[in-house]
Parts: sequence; structure tokens; C-alpha cells
Amino acid sequence: VEPLELLSLDSDLARVREQDEQRRQELESERARLDREARSLRGEVSELQRRLDGEQREVLKLQAEVKNEQRAVTKLGQLGLLEDEHRSLSAKIHTTEAELEALRKERETEKAEAEPRTRELEVLRQKEEDWQRKRLELEAACDEWKRLHDEVVMRFDAKDVTELRK
Repeated sequence: VEPLELLSLDSDLARVREQDEQRRQELESERARLDREARSLRGEVSELQRRLDGEQREVLKLQAEVKNEQRAVTKLGQLGLLEDEHRSLSAKIHTTEAELEALRKERETEKAEAEPRTRELEVLRQKEEDWQRKRLELEAACDEWKRLHDEVVMRFDAKDVTELRK
């Protein structure tokens, strides 16, 4: 091997070493840049994950609010139905009360119409009782007169009675 070749080989080797060193520095620089970029991206990922967690919590809160609002809407619907039923029942009560009042007035009218008849009936019953007492008194008097007659007839002969009759 000749010295020139050696020299050329040394210079080639120095050039390759220099290129390798330059390449190594570029790679280290690239590695440092990538490390910084990776740290930055990790920070971004961490920040994005934190924001995602916050957004998920917010979504859960909003879903709970939506459920509460849906329950409230359902309750409002039920309340509306109850109010409709209340109005219907109130109208029915009003109608029934009016019917009741009409029936009371009708009853009072019938009672007022029947009152004179009731008094008349009471008067007639009283008269009937009076007549019954009078009849009983008269029957008792009749029985008494018959008894007295029979006593008188017994005191007199049968002949005398026929003569008295003439």
C-alpha cells in the first residue's frame, strides 16, 4: 500500500469521520427536537385528556339536566291532565249541586202543596175520632136505654106491655 493511497485513505476516513460526526450531531439535534416535540405533545395530550374529562363531566351534567327537564315536562303533562280532570269534576259538581237545589225546591213545592192536604187529613182524622167517640157514647146510651127498657118490661106483665104499645 502506497503512501499516497494511505493519505487518500486517511483523508477519506477523516471525511467519513467528519460526515459521521456531522450525521451524529444532526441525529442528536433531531433527537432533541423530537424529545421536545414528544414532551410538548405529551403535555398537549395531557391537556386534551383533562379537557375531555371536563367535557365528559359537562355532558353527564347536561344529560342529567335533560332527564330532569323530561321528568318535569312529564309532570307538567300529568298536571295538565289533573287540571283538566279537576275542571271536569268541578263542572260536574256544579251541575249536580244545581240539580240538588232544583230537587230541593221541587220537594219544598210539593211539601207546600201537600201541607194543606195534610192539615185537612189531620182534621178529618180528628173528626173521625170524634165521631167514633160519639158513636161509642151513643151505643153505650142505647145499650143503657135497652137495659132500662128491659127492666121496665120485666116489671110489667107481658099483657101490660102490649097494651102500652097500643
